[in-house]
Amino acid sequence: VVLVGAAGILERVDWTTVWRNELTLLGSYVYGPESFRGERRHTFDLVLELLARKEGPDCSVLVTHTFPLSRYQEAIEANLARAKFQSVKTVFDLTRW
Repeated sequence: VVLVGAAGILERVDWTTVWRNELTLLGSYVYGPESFRGERRHTFDLVLELLARKEGPDCSVLVTHTFPLSRYQEAIEANLARAKFQSVKTVFDLTRW
């Protein structure tokens, strides 16, 4: 089972089924205040700093599809049907039309 949505949705989940079936939940797309290297900062600020310093993995490996803006409909479909397109992150190349 995959839960997708904001934290507010998770507050309405009946966790009994999760505990009874000994399911493991993994989270992604979570952001907010972080403790990192002894500092408390927002996730976005940390990510921007780490990217600027080129620390961590190369984020470009997450980009699986690049579209010219003229193919925006296909880009949207690739995001909605990730299994079909095998897409992780899609980007627009604004130098191509």
